[in-house]
Amino acid sequence: MSNFSKLSEQDEESGINYLVAVIFSSSVDSAEILKPMPSDRWLQALLEFIHFHIHLMSRVSLNRLGDEGRRKLHSKVVPHVFSQVMDATVKASISEKERIDALEIFRASNHDRENIYSRCTKFVSAENPLDGSALFSRLALMIADVCVLPHDETFAKGVIGISYKTYREMNLVTLVEEAGREL
Repeated sequence: MSNFSKLSEQDEESGINYLVAVIFSSSVDSAEILKPMPSDRWLQALLEFIHFHIHLMSRVSLNRLGDEGRRKLHSKVVPHVFSQVMDATVKASISEKERIDALEIFRASNHDRENIYSRCTKFVSAENPLDGSALFSRLALMIADVCVLPHDETFAKGVIGISYKTYREMNLVTLVEEAGREL
């Protein structure tokens, strides 16, 4: 069995595995608002939500675990989230080498998104939903680009609304603290 087929050697109730499951399921739930749309665009939007939720986890873990703890948690979570994506979207017949190559692409993409999202100076901008310096607005702009939609304020508000609601429901502070005990 591929090492990507399992979430972890740890039991399924571990804090890290639960955090991974919440990031993945919250991303899927967020992307559901975009249906119906072509599956390739929906998958790209799903990946954007995943990168965004990983970034939120990184922000919380920096605050709660410090930089070293954030780095450790990020290095454990990213491959496990990737495994969830692969299991949900890719045929099982793909080779281990193809999975490893895809993981490297996913990591590089996540690194790029971390750089983009880390430049945001505020969480939201009530006065301008298209303000790219606000984290949730930046996500809305990224999703609009993936969906090949114009930067529409109504669309942006919808993405921001569902994303902020999802963020609050995720309870990342508790999840990060519990996962941090396993580092």
